[in-house]
Amino acid sequence: MNLSTPIRRILELLDGDDGTTVNTSMRMPSALRDAAAIAASESGVAESATALRVVAAVLDRADADVAASMRAASGKGLSVAEAHIGAVMRRLAPTGDVTVITSDPGDMRTVAGPARSVIVAV
Repeated sequence: MNLSTPIRRILELLDGDDGTTVNTSMRMPSALRDAAAIAASESGVAESATALRVVAAVLDRADADVAASMRAASGKGLSVAEAHIGAVMRRLAPTGDVTVITSDPGDMRTVAGPARSVIVAV
C-alpha cells in the first residue's frame, strides 16, 4: 500500500492554520488526556490542552544538514534525534515560540540555540 498520498494530505491539514475549530469527541486513553492537560496548565505553555497547537514538521535536506552540523560541533554528544529536533526548532522559531516537552531539557536547550523556545521538563 502506498501511504505517501494520505500522509501528504494529513500533513497539509496539520500545516493549515485557518483558525477554525470544531467540537468533537474521540476516544483516547485518559492518561494521555490527563498528561496533556498537566503539560499545558502546569507548565504555563497553554491555558488548557485544547489550546495547544501541534505541528507536524517534515524533516528535509536542509534540516538534515543543520542537524549534522550540530552533531559535529557537539563531538557526537547529541543523538541524531536530538539534533533533528533542534534543526526543526530553529526552522520554526521565526513563526513563534516553539514548545518542546521532554525528559531531557538540558539537551533541548542546547539544540534550540537562538530559537525562541519553551522547554518543559517531564
